[in-house]
Amino acid sequence: MCKIGILAIGLDLYQSAFEHFQNVVLILLQQHHQQRDDHNQPSIQRSDLMDLAAHFLALLTLVQAFRGRVNRQATGRIVFPVLAVKAAFEFDKVDGSFGSISGVKGILALIKSVLFVIITAKLAIGKDKSYVAHDEWFPKNGKHVTTC
Repeated sequence: MCKIGILAIGLDLYQSAFEHFQNVVLILLQQHHQQRDDHNQPSIQRSDLMDLAAHFLALLTLVQAFRGRVNRQATGRIVFPVLAVKAAFEFDKVDGSFGSISGVKGILALIKSVLFVIITAKLAIGKDKSYVAHDEWFPKNGKHVTTC
């Protein structure tokens, strides 16, 4: 994984983490503005907070890998489960209508998620314990032969 790959995965995780954070904040605001005797108000689930925490941990790991402080294998082992769950949700969202723009966007998002899962799975399972070099922006650009 090179720095461009880390940035691409990081932007993808940041976008989904922001969506989780936005949902949590909206639920908190709705709870604050509604009266207490209303039984139909939404509540924050533990899974929402756990998803947010997992995204935060994966983003912190990617930042440290970008700086060259966490090796590739550890980065893969931390980021892979988060991306696998995210890809499963992307797969669930695809409705199968290839003619509409939203269907095409969903399929492209699914392909992107599957590619990121494959890359991080290769890092998690592999034995590459090297660190990202300072000048390793692209694959095969530096001292290490990497996959991005």
